[in-house]
Amino acid sequence: MRKKGLFFILATLTVALHGAAAVPDFKLMDGNRNSPRSGKMVSPRDYVFQISAYYFAESGCGYCRNQFGLLDTLETELRRSNPDFNIEILGINDYLQTEFINEMTAGRTLPWLQDTAGDQIWKQWKVTLRDVRILSPQNELIGVFNLTQHDLSETTNWMTLKTMLLDAAKAVDSDADHLPDAWERSYFGNLDSGPRDDPDHDGFDNFTELAFRTNPTDPASRPAIATGFNALGQFQVRFSRWPGALLNYTVEASSDLSNWAALGEVNPMSNPVNLFDGTGSAQVICSLAHPKTERQISFLRVKAAARE
Repeated sequence: MRKKGLFFILATLTVALHGAAAVPDFKLMDGNRNSPRSGKMVSPRDYVFQISAYYFAESGCGYCRNQFGLLDTLETELRRSNPDFNIEILGINDYLQTEFINEMTAGRTLPWLQDTAGDQIWKQWKVTLRDVRILSPQNELIGVFNLTQHDLSETTNWMTLKTMLLDAAKAVDSDADHLPDAWERSYFGNLDSGPRDDPDHDGFDNFTELAFRTNPTDPASRPAIATGFNALGQFQVRFSRWPGALLNYTVEASSDLSNWAALGEVNPMSNPVNLFDGTGSAQVICSLAHPKTERQISFLRVKAAARE
């Protein structure tokens, strides 16, 4: 792609949960004013290719509120200690409980979804009060941890749930081709396609489509980088990436397309921002370290490599 005389390269290096049916879908409103999804309709399908966990509780219950606060702390700890593992925790209120929402969500950023008489997700999912239900990247139920029996204020219970979530977030790649099983099954229905295959004949192999979150079966869905300048006059790139701990991403700069460097030339990438678009995409932004009036760099490239 060319823009304003700058040339960009997508360079890639080649580098599971499956079986059960997906849980019943829903769309419920996030009523937590502190949540990044506040006021939006939220569905499990928004979290495909990611690990999601749903806490079923009653806003009028003091113990439920206490446990929701501990889940909020757990999510913060997971993001801080394991930033490459994309794990999303949400709460779902009983449809008969419409009061004490502010008390449940005060100081907490986890989505708090309101069940309705028409949806009755609790009944559809056959949950027990205070269940934490963990879903696979394909929305399959893979674990249940009940907080009535396992108070998260006890260290053993805290560590058990944390381990369950981290184990679930590890990408399964049973054929060791650097393509997650969940990703291959979602697009191809099997594990037969390899990282260098290009089934939609759009010029981008499977690994590149995985890395930059495009559809490997649709020739109109192709990896792309958005470009522009930030408020400091630094040239920047924006792209979608796989959100989990599967790939390493590097942005490098060059003046001759032969010698590439990141240190001193490129600012650190921003933390991935979840797009919640059902493709497992996160967006990152990266800029040159110097404004356009000072830089001598003419080229940028984004590299994605499998993490061994």
